[in-house]
Amino acid sequence: MDLRLRGRVLPDKPAIMANIGWPDVGPDDASLPRAADRTAQGPSVTAAARGAALAAVRSAVTGGARLIDLGAASSEAVGAVRAIDPGVIVCADAPGADVTRDPCIAQRTGATLLRPGPAAGPSGAGGGREPVLITGTPADVGRLSAAGWAVLVDVDTGELAGTLAVAAVCTWLGARIVRTKHIAAVRQAVEMVESIRGTRAPSWTRRGLA
Repeated sequence: MDLRLRGRVLPDKPAIMANIGWPDVGPDDASLPRAADRTAQGPSVTAAARGAALAAVRSAVTGGARLIDLGAASSEAVGAVRAIDPGVIVCADAPGADVTRDPCIAQRTGATLLRPGPAAGPSGAGGGREPVLITGTPADVGRLSAAGWAVLVDVDTGELAGTLAVAAVCTWLGARIVRTKHIAAVRQAVEMVESIRGTRAPSWTRRGLA
């Protein structure tokens, strides 16, 4: 079943969420130096960090990410990401995001709520679901997916081989969104699992001839 995130649709297949560290701390831009200090300090370090973050967003979108996680970023950051790709799904704790961890913002703006997974499966399996995404550990993905939840899992382990292994297993178990800093490599691992399961045509085939 397709997944709707504040009106934006993700097809019924695993999607990659890029974990992008954003230097903003909130909508008031409190992380910026005071105007009186900028002249003495020269160019803002935060401005340079924002430039690096936007470069990471461009790279992530090019690498196949359908979602961008900005964490505790501002509405300005959300707008900057949309300027790069209007179709990308943005996760942030700010108005304008499609997905948020803040229940108040979700209620006020209609954004999809991202919250920790329940200790037990949801009641009324098979019935209507609240508009939420559930974060789960790799150990939880199978149980939560089987119970009908749309599960987001962070697969980064600190080293690439482990990350790819976790991504493959979680995709096989039904994770809808895989969150990572290793966009291109994890996307290839996810697509490999889809091809093995028969839900995606292989990128290329080779047949041995006698």
